[in-house]
Amino acid sequence: MTYGEQFGFAVGVIGLSPISFYLLTPVEFIQISEQYSRAEQMKMDMFGVAVYHGAGLMLNGKPYKPLFDEKKTNSQGYQKVDPETRDADLKYLREKFNLQGGE
Repeated sequence: MTYGEQFGFAVGVIGLSPISFYLLTPVEFIQISEQYSRAEQMKMDMFGVAVYHGAGLMLNGKPYKPLFDEKKTNSQGYQKVDPETRDADLKYLREKFNLQGGE
């Protein structure tokens, strides 16, 4: 990272004042940058948990049903299913689509 990029990151992204940036030692800058990166990663992890939780709420707490069951998939990449299973899967997907406002 060039000096200009470091300055832009510290002032623009992290929010340090220019004077605070100039008073930092290189080691302090690295520590602040690493801590900021960890904090941003934690935010992204929490966002992922929130999305997962939201999907669970959308399903009213019911367990997630995988769209592709590995037990049904053969080595050629397509699924062999009986008509009853196919109809049940289509009904499940139609209900979810209608729950989200689909037609």
